Amino acid sequence: MISTIAAYPGGKHTLAPLLVRFMPNLSRNISGFGGMANEILAMPQRKIRIYNDKDKDLCILLSCFAKEETRVKLFHEILKYEYCKENFMELKAKTSSGYYGQVEIWVYAAWVWYTLLVSRDGGREAYSKDKDMEMGKNFQYRIMGKKWDLMRLEGIGVWNKDIYDLIEEEIQNPDGNQTFYFLDSPYYGNKASYKYNMVSDFDHNLYCKSLVKLKGAIMVCGYDNNNLYDEILVKKHGFKKIKLGLYAVTMGYHQRGEKCKLETECIWINY
Repeated sequence: MISTIAAYPGGKHTLAPLLVRFMPNLSRNISGFGGMANEILAMPQRKIRIYNDKDKDLCILLSCFAKEETRVKLFHEILKYEYCKENFMELKAKTSSGYYGQVEIWVYAAWVWYTLLVSRDGGREAYSKDKDMEMGKNFQYRIMGKKWDLMRLEGIGVWNKDIYDLIEEEIQNPDGNQTFYFLDSPYYGNKASYKYNMVSDFDHNLYCKSLVKLKGAIMVCGYDNNNLYDEILVKKHGFKKIKLGLYAVTMGYHQRGEKCKLETECIWINY
């Protein structure tokens, strides 16, 4: 399995190889809620690959992975930090106000990446204690083990747009007919610590009614118990629903050693 950038709520690292099997072979691909870009890492190379996320910190990190020069500097910078709570608290504080040119962009990206790697479930909120890592074992090896896989992000486009702005622009885009839209929004009723979350019935109702206006191939992700998606996407707009199987719920924290809850992952597609 291809390495992931870091653990992340709803990151799709385990599910990505299966999702790729249902993706159409179109030259232009847009990931509307980019997160850790696991589906981009897993899919075959496409002519145009666009990562979008409303979280500017994630976009800064991905933009550094997208170019060899900044990617090399990013790896060099993050290897300076040992795995410890002190470093986590320091870099969490340094990234709390966002990027405003205070350091080189790859330095800030390394801070963001570190807080993802060292936080509980990739939420960037709480420190994830790991005795082996704290003793100096494996952390640098863990990072360097990602180097070759993350080269697959070379050349991706990176957008920092609200999903509704993206949809409105794509509705008007003449290339929309030849575009695959991968839409892995925060799930209905999730308990994750996303900076920009979508939880309520209103949020997902508006979201579904907006995305169906796109002219290309669409894949929407969610759990099987989401009746709202069935009503709008399947019954009203003819999408097909495919059940992928039981997977661990990752949109929220879990205690170390705690057994994760399982839910049936599904996709809704219009092709």
